[in-house]
Amino acid sequence: MESPQAYSRLNTAWKQTTKVLFGQEAGELKEHEDWLLGYISPAPSKRKSCASGRETVSVSPHYSDDARFLSLDEVDFHKKFEPLNINEIKDMDSITESLRERFTYAGSVILENSKFVSESSNVSNSFYVSDSGVIANSKNVAYSLNIRYGENIFGVNNCGQSKFCIRMVNVGPGTRCFECFDLSNSSDCYYSFAIEDCADIMFSFCMKARRNVIGNLQLPPDKYSSLKAKLLSELNEILRKEKSLPSLVDLIGVGENLSPPKVESEEESGDMRPIEKAFGQVSRVVLGRQLEGIDNYAGWLSRNVIMPFKLPSASSGNPVCVSGLPFYKSLPASHIVLEKEGFAISKMLKLEERDLHSLDTISENLWKIAWLTPQVHFGNNLNLIDCSISVDSLNCYQGCVYIRNECCAYSFWPRNSKYVFGSENALSCNSCIKSFYSSNLSRCFEVDSSSNSSDLYFSHNCENVNDSMFTFNAKNLRYSIGNVQYPREDYRRLRETLLGQITTELEAEKTIPWSIYTLSTPS
Repeated sequence: MESPQAYSRLNTAWKQTTKVLFGQEAGELKEHEDWLLGYISPAPSKRKSCASGRETVSVSPHYSDDARFLSLDEVDFHKKFEPLNINEIKDMDSITESLRERFTYAGSVILENSKFVSESSNVSNSFYVSDSGVIANSKNVAYSLNIRYGENIFGVNNCGQSKFCIRMVNVGPGTRCFECFDLSNSSDCYYSFAIEDCADIMFSFCMKARRNVIGNLQLPPDKYSSLKAKLLSELNEILRKEKSLPSLVDLIGVGENLSPPKVESEEESGDMRPIEKAFGQVSRVVLGRQLEGIDNYAGWLSRNVIMPFKLPSASSGNPVCVSGLPFYKSLPASHIVLEKEGFAISKMLKLEERDLHSLDTISENLWKIAWLTPQVHFGNNLNLIDCSISVDSLNCYQGCVYIRNECCAYSFWPRNSKYVFGSENALSCNSCIKSFYSSNLSRCFEVDSSSNSSDLYFSHNCENVNDSMFTFNAKNLRYSIGNVQYPREDYRRLRETLLGQITTELEAEKTIPWSIYTLSTPS
């Protein structure tokens, strides 16, 4: 349900943010909705509550079309269920069929100290949030995804510790930035790609520890300030009139056939041994049997996970690992280069001062210097293999946006996690396989939207639930099956039976037909 209080505050914050970025306010927030949603994919979707028919908001795109939903405020966490005769349960199919009516997913999940939240879900400790998902410890956020510790954030996908940002992907920390991608520890940046430890950067690529740069060209501070003011005035005029601005990809265009300078680079290599060892150990702990050869399970592990893909570098032909987010798929493939190549090329190719005097002259020439590096590593990283974007991570493989992780693979945006495989949006998790939109989990398998739990299997929206299976919308349970607590030995006997079936199927087929996202789907 829309919140007038949320919109009023967000509209004021939007006007404040556009004035900070462009020098003048840009009009009403609602007028810019379609443009601001441009990088928000997959966007939160609306579902009908099976109890009331009210609309509820879901963040994950992986639920089946006929999955049943409730709004979080409709969930009865104290509801009592009849116990099953677990001696009659023989396999996964029989238990999922017996419990299917209990499998109802929660939407519009607003947690902890959050207020004035509208059309959003998976929001915690946040204020004034609209049309957004996975927002934590933030305020004044609209049309955005995956925001932590943000303030005045609009149309941003994947952002941490940032303020006054509009239309960005993979940024943080960042302050007063617009239309920038893969940016870290930078401020006052516009229309730029792969920026680290920079300030006052416009229309530039692959910059580190630089300032007062337009079109990769270093300028004296007074010249930079003068040109910046002129360009921002042009941008503001377009924004006020059109209710949108061209994207960085629009400005790059196709251009003429141009090859980048050749830069010496080698194909990425790494040591798979620590990753294989971690996968074997975690599968033994979580599933009771050690799985060998992580790539044998690639199809299953990557199911329901945004995965990277590869393109050849325009400079060397060596493969470049590119994030699977829709924005990165829109990048011109002919402009993709490796990180080392991009930072070397940016020192060679610069626009001339005569090219910088207007948005028109910049857009006419930007393609000449726009060599893009979607595979970037910020901070201290070691032994990363086929990872598109990473920050301070170790021994990670096949994934997008690894932030302070160790021994993770086939995952999207795990943060501060260890030994996480086949997962998406796992925060501070340890030894988990197929865990989604969850935090502080240990030894969990096929778990979604849960927190502070351990040894949990095929469960959704659980808090402080341990040693449990097929548990939905529950708190403070142990040895639970279908939200009913059982004697410890009965629980463990059934768990071993079901895990035996799962591992046998995995070893034979390298996949399983069951997922946390399909449990409520009629067979």
